[in-house]
Amino acid sequence: MNASACGLARLFALLLASCTFCGVASGVDDAAADTTMALRSLLMLSHRTIPKSSSCFGDYGQRGPPKVNDLLAVQLSNLSAGHNAIRGACAHQRCSLRITHDGGSEDVSSAEIRFTVNAGRANISSLQCVMTP
Repeated sequence: MNASACGLARLFALLLASCTFCGVASGVDDAAADTTMALRSLLMLSHRTIPKSSSCFGDYGQRGPPKVNDLLAVQLSNLSAGHNAIRGACAHQRCSLRITHDGGSEDVSSAEIRFTVNAGRANISSLQCVMTP
C-alpha cells in the first residue's frame, strides 16, 4: 500500500469514527447510521473501477481508469474552511451520500453519489453522481 493510499485509509477511518461519534453525541442516531452505512458501502467499493456508463466516470487526477477511491478522495479533499457536511441516506435498497462545502453565503461545491445495495453490498453498476463545481 503506497503512502497516499495509507493516508486515504486513515482519513476514511477518522471520518467513520467521527460520523458515528457525532451522531451519538447529538442524538441524531438514524442520520448518523445512514451516513455511516452509505460511506461504508462506498468504501467497500473503493478499489473498484467506475463503469464508463456511470455519471461518476471522469478524470480525478489518477493514473488509469477512475476508481471509487479516486472519486471519494477528490470530493473529500474539497472540504476546507467554511461549512462542510457529509450526509447519507439509505432506504429500500437505495443509498446516497451528499458531500457539500459552502463558503458561508452559498454552496461552493457539492457531490451527490447514489447507488443501490444488494445483500448489504453496494452495486458498482448502479453508481451515479451529480456534482457541482
